Amino acid sequence: ILVDAEEIYPQKSYTFEEFSYEDIDCSFAPDAFDKGSHKIELFLDFDFETQAYFKSYYVDKERSRSFRRIGRNVLDVYKISEKNPVAIYTDGPLQVGLGIGKPQPVELDLQNDGQNRLTLGITLRNKWDGVISSFSKIALMMPKQMDIQNRVCGTIEMVEGECSDMKVTCDPKIYRVYIVDLVQNKESFEDIKGFKNLRCPITINSGSLLLGNSPLLTEFFRVHADYEYELSRSTSVSVKGAS
Repeated sequence: ILVDAEEIYPQKSYTFEEFSYEDIDCSFAPDAFDKGSHKIELFLDFDFETQAYFKSYYVDKERSRSFRRIGRNVLDVYKISEKNPVAIYTDGPLQVGLGIGKPQPVELDLQNDGQNRLTLGITLRNKWDGVISSFSKIALMMPKQMDIQNRVCGTIEMVEGECSDMKVTCDPKIYRVYIVDLVQNKESFEDIKGFKNLRCPITINSGSLLLGNSPLLTEFFRVHADYEYELSRSTSVSVKGAS
């Protein structure tokens, strides 16, 4: 038998700042429980947002090969110290992993754009011991010269978004934004206790990307996620008869 608290003191909803805490008292009707042992469980729902980015490098394939022929790494030539970037994400229950599945820098064939492809991997991992109940938005930002092939990441449909879907500086002339179609894929992003993977095939307009004769280009993939997170804690109580 489920019994709801008669009163939650001082209130049911809170806004938490970093490192803040609240004491909560739950009161039940005198006749809510029979004599014996009972399980008391507290459920908490939080609205969270997580942002993440991943740095990637791009170079003309012929330029990179010319350096290799003389035993030099193009990243060393241009004094790039972060040779194996990893995704950086904001704190919270959701870890966002990003990767491109290719050695850096990505070598682009300026004579054959059909060869310039990569697969962007996105992992949404639950770090805490609760449940990601649902997502209200998963947005992906990339350079305008890149595109998601057929607008599908595996079996997940993507739709065009707006710069307003990201909470970072986003010029629509420079970047494009896609969002996960949560209408068509709602069930795939509910009640996540472990992780969810997306694999997005990316095409690259290399000539446009490297326009301006930049010898080595640095670009970023960014993800913004809004979601609801549920935590629960339980304890046992023993109800004795009146003496």
